[in-house]
Amino acid sequence: MSLYHRIILISIVVLPIICGTQAVAQGVFRVAFINPGATDDPFFSSLTYMMQDAASDLNIDLEVIDASASHIEVRRRGNEVLERGNPPDYLLLINDHDVLDGVIKRADMLGVKTFLFNEGFSSRRLKDIGTPRHPIKNWLGQLLPNDRKAGYLLAKDLIEHAKRKASHATIDMVALNGAYRANSSELRLLGLQDALAEYDNVKLRQIVHTRWDEKKAYDATRGLLERYPETSVIWSASDLIACGALRAVKEVGLKPEKDILIGGIDWSDFALEAVGKGDFQASVGWHVMDGAWSLVMLYDYHHGHDFPVSSHSDYFIMNKDNIGRFDRYLGSKEKWADIDFKAFTKTHSLQGQSYDFSLDAVLRHLSESSVLSKVTTH
Repeated sequence: MSLYHRIILISIVVLPIICGTQAVAQGVFRVAFINPGATDDPFFSSLTYMMQDAASDLNIDLEVIDASASHIEVRRRGNEVLERGNPPDYLLLINDHDVLDGVIKRADMLGVKTFLFNEGFSSRRLKDIGTPRHPIKNWLGQLLPNDRKAGYLLAKDLIEHAKRKASHATIDMVALNGAYRANSSELRLLGLQDALAEYDNVKLRQIVHTRWDEKKAYDATRGLLERYPETSVIWSASDLIACGALRAVKEVGLKPEKDILIGGIDWSDFALEAVGKGDFQASVGWHVMDGAWSLVMLYDYHHGHDFPVSSHSDYFIMNKDNIGRFDRYLGSKEKWADIDFKAFTKTHSLQGQSYDFSLDAVLRHLSESSVLSKVTTH
């Protein structure tokens, strides 16, 4: 066989191997997400919907594993995933009830990379586990919402609108919080207290924990309205809780917006609709996108673009003053599906710039896409 023919033969054998290796490196990778919410929870339904949309845009093989609204089940399912003969490349986790340190340590030993979002470790637990990559190298990072700001924004909006209605009167408020010891509950309550410190004429009559349960929120509100009939503001740590409060308010003959102001946190579909109708004064949110943004960051990491090991997502308030602009571009799931998540990656678009996952950035993106679509179709 001549040298020429040997070179051709080697090329035929070797080049497909090289090209195939590059395809694997740049192609689909696998991410498993342990969903701690109930299957019918409106917040987690929207969150997973956006994650699936992002995964489709980014060519990520995303597996969503339901944990039946149980933090014990979250831990068990996490360990089950790690016991597979062929575990995923990345494990996305929400640290519900501070129970996932063992899963993250075990994943590190097995070489599975983990990323936290939505709910992180308490300061007490962080003393034992450390911070992302120190010392647990395969715990890549975390993207956590500013829950204290969420509680503050909601309280400020409710109080300011109550003041406009009765500028010289004392404002009686009750607070419906989430679960005991949940980091988000504690931080949102701190935000409420930050806001209360700025006012002299607001009286917080009572705080009730509801375990994030609509029925418990309904029962609690019925009792609170009997105990404090002058209540004019109900601060709720989630939209689902606010929904229970709304049902109780209407049953006792009070009119939302006129007699009492109700607000929640999450930007659930029904809550934004309630804001538009006047049943809710406001909803604070945008962290519903954090799962999708986490996938953007993992996508970049997988393609050689690292990210800050710890970062915070922002919250924005939605009320009657600004819901019109939101509705125009994000008023339905079909419109949310117009987001091209590649436009928010360092791999494709940012070219060394910092991430911008803000509401304004997405609205700009959708506005420009809408204009471009109109130009190209006419």
